[in-house]
Amino acid sequence: MSRIGGLRGRITLLVAAAVVLCLGVAFEAVDYETSTELRDRLDQDLRTETDALRRAVVSSASDPADVARRARAYVAAQRFRAQTQLVFVDPQAGAPLTNQPELLGLVHAGGESGETLEDQRREEAAARAILRSPLGFSVAGFPDLGRVRVLVVSDRFAGRTVRLGVAQSLQPVQRAEAVVRRAFVLAGALGLLGAAVGGFLVAARTAAPLRRMAAVAGCVEKGDLRPRMAITGRGDEVQALAHSFDQMLDRLENAFDRQAAFVADASH
Repeated sequence: MSRIGGLRGRITLLVAAAVVLCLGVAFEAVDYETSTELRDRLDQDLRTETDALRRAVVSSASDPADVARRARAYVAAQRFRAQTQLVFVDPQAGAPLTNQPELLGLVHAGGESGETLEDQRREEAAARAILRSPLGFSVAGFPDLGRVRVLVVSDRFAGRTVRLGVAQSLQPVQRAEAVVRRAFVLAGALGLLGAAVGGFLVAARTAAPLRRMAAVAGCVEKGDLRPRMAITGRGDEVQALAHSFDQMLDRLENAFDRQAAFVADASH
């Protein structure tokens, strides 16, 4: 009988399947919790930045012109990098203000090397989408940043609505999620390998007495009643079965011996 089709193979496959199922459930739980934690932290950072932006631009302003001055001063102080916030203020009167005007298409410094007209159009469309993002949290795509998380709030000042927004690339979150997934896959692969080896050893220990029983039964079939299971030290159901099997062979051998003795006596 092949090892895959035999008891050892089936037990090993059963253990491996159970481990894969448990690892799959654990992976989904860990991945969900990790993603939720990272994105909640990002949202909290955006809320903090938006509150600071509102206090600096709107809450302390004395007139609409002061709002514009404060907005320009605030965004000028926000150096933009791919992993930090993109800040913009739309006073609904005049052009929006941002710490990255080129990125949002508010100024044009010439196309980048190798950039086609179609690429420029996509960037302009993405910039308009970010500036027109709905109030609250949303996700937008941007050619240079990938997917970005956007938080937009509005405030009223002197009868005008001022929109304030903060956006941050999701690339750091996605990279962190990828690192966690790779680590979990590696740990899962090692765990699966260990489970397969352990399952095979357990299956081999379980199947060994049964294979011994099959060998003894083969000897009995050939007329040799002397072999015994002789299994000790296990203290489990397999040892009890082997003991009963040996007792059966003892009785069977005694019966054959008595029959042989009777036949020998009768022949005299």
